[in-house]
Amino acid sequence: MNVDEKNQIQRDRIDVTIMLDAPCNYRCFYCCAGWGTGTRRHHTSVTDRHSMSQYIEFLDRFEAHEKVVRLNSYGELTLLPGIWDFIASLSGRAKTMLATNLTFDPQDLYRSLPPQSTLFILTSLHPETETHFDRFAAKCQDLASHGYQVIVHYMVNDQRIKSAGEYQ
Repeated sequence: MNVDEKNQIQRDRIDVTIMLDAPCNYRCFYCCAGWGTGTRRHHTSVTDRHSMSQYIEFLDRFEAHEKVVRLNSYGELTLLPGIWDFIASLSGRAKTMLATNLTFDPQDLYRSLPPQSTLFILTSLHPETETHFDRFAAKCQDLASHGYQVIVHYMVNDQRIKSAGEYQ
């Protein structure tokens, strides 16, 4: 591949990360956002600071480009009011990656998005998840059986390195 071809590929794709301020239902001791210590309280709905239409208008400026949108937060995005509608509005416009601790009911997702959607579920296996790992694993399998791409992200710190092999 020559330089011109490489530059064309890079111009044909845009990656966007949308950071949303979401509450969290976990209290991880290592949380850099303050949820673990109880010092973090603020959260908004998807439409409080920027409306869905503003995000969509931004993405539509790049209509000739393949788009990948990463929805991230220092909390649990599926707790945000309007999140499923927002993700549904991205369907067809962009490949979407949703970071989640997987505590949501998959039926909420199935009602909002078609099974062949372009949604990737980036699950995070936290220490809090380990107490109900069988449920976590079953949800991963259920999502995959419905056609969603599931990626498990193992949240590791110095206290958990030894147990990392248990979840292969």
